[in-house]
Amino acid sequence: MARKKLYRPIAAMAKKIREYRALKKRPREREFVVSSVVHCHLSSGKTKEEMREIDKVMYHDWRVVPKHEEEAFKKFTSVPEETIRYLPYPPLLRAMILAQWQKEGKPITEEPMIDLEKVMASPLQRVKKKGVGTPV
Repeated sequence: MARKKLYRPIAAMAKKIREYRALKKRPREREFVVSSVVHCHLSSGKTKEEMREIDKVMYHDWRVVPKHEEEAFKKFTSVPEETIRYLPYPPLLRAMILAQWQKEGKPITEEPMIDLEKVMASPLQRVKKKGVGTPV
């Protein structure tokens, strides 16, 4: 008597998955395989002159530009960056500052704001005031 063939659903499913992945890996008729691309890096409208090779693409921020569109792409002019000098304090810190002003008896005529230029320059000023090295 012949032995009955076992049905193994997990093995059958794994075989289908392997076949599907192999099918997806094959390039289609219209696609071509690019192993590496050398590019001129363009970041936020500013060109970096160094040429480097892209071996992996993790994000969808790379685009291959055809040769005939390359000059128009490089001539792109970016919008000038808008610099912000003052920002409002976070709500809790704002409430603390207003309470401090009220306690000191200062008139509250304006909203407390963070001066970004002052905050950003302070670590550098501390280093300059401190000095480098020890006096001999």
